Amino acid sequence: MEVTIDAYTYDQLKAYCQQMNEPMSVITTKAIKKYIDASDSNSVNSMIASD
Repeated sequence: MEVTIDAYTYDQLKAYCQQMNEPMSVITTKAIKKYIDASDSNSVNSMIASD
């Protein structure tokens, strides 16, 4: 999977990772997983609502 972010977001992410003392890859992987899980959850909720 490839994710593209703008320079401002990258700088904010880099600062956050330094503050948390975590590698950027760890933080971004968690964020992407959370985003995908939220998207899946919304799909399930909309399917339930349509039943």
